[in-house]
Parts: sequence; C-alpha cells; structure tokens
Amino acid sequence: MTGKQSDIKSLLLHSHFFTEIAEEENVMSELMDGTVYVFCNEDVKWKTAVCKTKDAFEKCMYRNAWLLDFNCKEMPIDIKLDKNSQLSHFIENGYNLVLPLYTPDRNIKEYLVGKIDNSKNVESAASFMAVDADGIAKFCLKSALININSDLFDKRIADFSEEEYKKLECQYDDGIILNNSSKISFRGYHAPRSMSAFGEGVADAREKVKKCEISYQEGRRKLQELSGIIKKIHSEDSDKREKALEEYNVAMASMSDREAKLLLRKFIFSSKPSDVKNNVSSVTDRETMGVKSKYEIVVTEREANRKPYNFADDYQYWLFIKDQENKLHPVKMAKTSMTIYMLSLIERVTKNKKYHVVNIKNNYSAYKEVNKLLFMSGEEGSEKSFKSLDLKIGNVYEANRQGKLGECYSDIEHGLQYAFKELDEDYSPFLISREFPLAIPKEKITLPKAFLKVKIEQKM
Repeated sequence: MTGKQSDIKSLLLHSHFFTEIAEEENVMSELMDGTVYVFCNEDVKWKTAVCKTKDAFEKCMYRNAWLLDFNCKEMPIDIKLDKNSQLSHFIENGYNLVLPLYTPDRNIKEYLVGKIDNSKNVESAASFMAVDADGIAKFCLKSALININSDLFDKRIADFSEEEYKKLECQYDDGIILNNSSKISFRGYHAPRSMSAFGEGVADAREKVKKCEISYQEGRRKLQELSGIIKKIHSEDSDKREKALEEYNVAMASMSDREAKLLLRKFIFSSKPSDVKNNVSSVTDRETMGVKSKYEIVVTEREANRKPYNFADDYQYWLFIKDQENKLHPVKMAKTSMTIYMLSLIERVTKNKKYHVVNIKNNYSAYKEVNKLLFMSGEEGSEKSFKSLDLKIGNVYEANRQGKLGECYSDIEHGLQYAFKELDEDYSPFLISREFPLAIPKEKITLPKAFLKVKIEQKM
C-alpha cells in the first residue's frame, strides 16, 4: 500500500460542465493552492468581479470547514507558462480560470482550469471550483495519511519550511464574521462535505456519531490510537487490515470538520511525520487543552455603559472570555445560541459530568428559565424562543429531530472564533455541538448565582 495515490479523475466534479484538470511536472511557484486565478486582461468588469468574489470568500460562513483558505485573484500579468504544457494549451483555447489543487499524495502538480464567457459568472464559477478543490484535497489526504511513512510524504515535509507552516497553521480562523452575510453562490454545494470525501466508510461512521451509536469517548479513544491503526492498515493480514480500516473510519468520523482540517494539515506539514500521537493529541485532546487553558469563561450582569463591548440592549447578561490579566473579550451570539450555550455552562458547573452533551429537547423547562434570565423574555417570549428551534412535530418532541440546533451550534462557534481571533490559544475546549461536550473545567467558569439554581436534566 506504499505510495498509492488517489484517482481524482474518478470523482464527479460539480464544475465538470466548464472545467478540466491539467497535470504539470513543474510547479508554478507564483500560484498559491486554493486561489482561483482569473485572466482579466485589464477589463474593469472582470477586475470588479474578482474583487467581489474575493470578499465573498473571506466572509463565507463555511470557511472554517475548508481545508484551504480559498481566495480569488487576478492572474499575474507576468506569469510565465511552458508553451508545451497542458496548462498553456488550455489557456490558449480560452480557459480563463486557474485553481492550483492541493494533492499531497503525488509529486505531479494538478490544476483545475475553467472557461466562462461572462464576468457576471466569476463568483458562481469560483464557488463551484472551490467546492471541488476542497473535495479533491480531502480525497487525496486520505491516501497521504494512510501512506504516512512513504518517501513522497517525507519529501513534501522536507520541501515545506517551518515559517510557511506557522503561517498556514494560523490562518484557520481568518475572515469569520458573526452575521453570516456572505453571498457566495455555492448552488447547493456550499457546505463542505469533508467526511464523505474520506470515503463511504467515514461518512457512514459519521452518521453513527450523530445518532450517538458511536460515543464521544469511543471516538476520542480511537483518535489516540490512530498511530497504531495506521500501522495495522499496512499489515499483510487481510482481517487485521479490514478491522484497522473500520477503526480508522471511526477515528476520522469522530472529529469535527475544524479538527480534521487542523490535524490533517499537521500530518502533511509537521517536521516530524512519524509523531502521529503527539499531532493527534495537540488537536483532539480537548479535555487536556481545557485544563491547560490560560483563559476562563465569565458571565456578568449587564452594565450601564455597554459601549466598550457593544452588546445588544436586551441582553441582561454578557458572556466573556477572560485572560490572565483579567481583560474581558466579548463573545457574541444569537439569543437561542446563547441560551443553549448557557445550558452547557450550567451543567458543567453544577453537575460536572464528564463527556456529557446537554440534550436540549430534554431540557424544555431549563431552556425557558435560562432564556428568561438572559433576556427578560417572560413566559411567552421564552416559549417562542424554544419553538423557534423547530424540534417538535405535532405535539411530540421527536428524539432524532435536530431542527435548527445545527445553526445554533455554528453560531456558537463563530462567536468563539471571533473572541479568540486575537488570542494565542485554540478555542476547541470551549466549544459545544450535538456530538462534542464542553471540555473546559468548571473551575474556569464563573456564572451569576441565579443560573446555578437551574436544573439540567441528564436523561438521554
């Protein structure tokens, strides 16, 4: 299984109706992976379309799940192409979009090239190409990861400087905004399907994680065993290989999109490719990260002067991240999101049950009580807030119905990303979702007394 690369031409690309893949022996160092380069030929309309698309990429709410930080730029006017290359051939035949692909499982360089006739279509075309490029990158990463000890892998490590790695690692949270105002037109393909890109086995395991058929604890345990699992994948014993692949699927499916992004970057760019265990722990051991964190969560009553933090008028309590110098960094999110987040904070402080994800459907009363405290919403307002989550069908709260919880958890993450943007630490232990519990210890959470009286139900 050494050196085996993925067959990217077997993938059905969403952009297939206007793109092709070009292969080159030599890398064009002037062009960055993940950037859609557009031949504008000094045309103002095309230049404007490029600027608009660049801005849309930077503000896109799905940016966090991409492996690369996609961008859009004009093709440099002084770009030099080998006249005998495939890329040059496509460009001579009217192809005016070029996106260098990130394919870490091979030496040859791949480019996604596109051809459009109207500047009005730049944004749509770039979005199609970005989704395909993201899928190709993750598809190739599976081969690179499983073949982690190959000569090719070591060569890519050696060619990548420490300065470039540090710059890349720090880019994961750039461009996130809270109001999700991006108009990037992904035509239904805008949500990156990172787990399915790793194969059907990972996608199937991900569904089991969502249904709690694979527990958070089991998934984290498999992640910590990933180094040994990868070694067993190379075994000549077919039964051992098959079992190892199943364990690999569970490990990969147990990560959030963001964790997968950071971890896989570390595998590809780390100066110690054999040190799998340390790479895994540095990204996925949320509990240890929480204990070591320099930061705390603080909820305070609103103050008369809200100008320093600019919280909305009807927020009676404010949420902050506090640093070691007692400086407060505001965390802003929608009312439903903040109510859900507060339930997890309360559970951690009052019950402190390890690995526990608060079941929102089972905490109807607690949700309303917290919502009333946070926003002075009253019985009618808190009831309306809970109903807005859309968890109910008829008169029954469906066990598997997720309603709008996914949007709330995304909003919570956006709020934390923004708060941690200038801080020198990962926000992972402060994060919650349907599958991931709060991992910050209760000693680092400060809540007003009124919230400590709220009872959180722990029945699943």
